[in-house]
Amino acid sequence: MFSCKKSTSSTPQVVTTTMTATIDGVSDTFNIDTYAYSEFYVNSDSVHISDFSIQADDPAGDYFDLEAGAYKSDKFLVKTYHSGGDSTTYASGYLEPNGGGYFGDYNTANNPFIVTVTSATSSLIQGTFSGPLYTSEDSTQTAKIVTNGKFTLSRL
Repeated sequence: MFSCKKSTSSTPQVVTTTMTATIDGVSDTFNIDTYAYSEFYVNSDSVHISDFSIQADDPAGDYFDLEAGAYKSDKFLVKTYHSGGDSTTYASGYLEPNGGGYFGDYNTANNPFIVTVTSATSSLIQGTFSGPLYTSEDSTQTAKIVTNGKFTLSRL
């Protein structure tokens, strides 16, 4: 009888879904009641869509939802997705601080909410996000400004 012992030279990486950002100059971590998904599907018009969403609260109870995706695609591409852009990709952010909502999908191509996927594997999506969030389609109003956004999404 022969015996094999499997050895590994590295410890398996444990990854959790995380999302951090600076909003109006204040650093925030969204890590409570985290819900995230990534999926590939075909919509009712037989268009292949790849998208992901991360939704979480911060300790103060503020809620953030980050989304991005590509139409006519069977996989996530390492690229920049933005609101108000072309018809093949989209990006959106939604912030709900103690009531009231701020949206990234109201932005125009001249002032987009941006999500950049910096790494996409079968088990992990990582990237950055930034841009203004508005309460309505009126982009002349005061916005919540998101900078230094970073995310990690485990794909199981």
